[in-house]
Amino acid sequence: MIVHINPEADGLPILQCSAEFLSLSGPICKGTGLLQWVVNQNSFMKWATVTYNSMMDDHEFGDGAQDTKPSMETFNIRLKLPHMGVAVCEISANAVLRLDVTEDGGSDVTPSRQIMLVLENVIRVPRRSSSKRRRQESRKLSSKLTL
Repeated sequence: MIVHINPEADGLPILQCSAEFLSLSGPICKGTGLLQWVVNQNSFMKWATVTYNSMMDDHEFGDGAQDTKPSMETFNIRLKLPHMGVAVCEISANAVLRLDVTEDGGSDVTPSRQIMLVLENVIRVPRRSSSKRRRQESRKLSSKLTL
């Protein structure tokens, strides 16, 4: 699953995404913020900031070997998407950032850079009812049966 994001804008707006991501999220409008669906926002933003800055430094000051390759460090992202269904609590996946650079055949135009969030090993975490809630529901059912 791939989500093309704008890492320099508030909320990490989604610019494009793969059909696989859409199958989990449902229809989304261009510019919808990915960050609103991230359960572990603070740790994700720390990871994303460090990884993004490292990738950009490697691209601008290194030999460019990092281009089109995913970052080596993965992050266990947790997402609560709007169309997951009642049986699913959240989505868990290994996330990597990838920098795609499109050169324009030697012209003086600045190359186009795209940051892709790649989600691998996606797991749907089932919703669990708490034991307290199950006991309450059981009591309600038994009290209705004794009437």
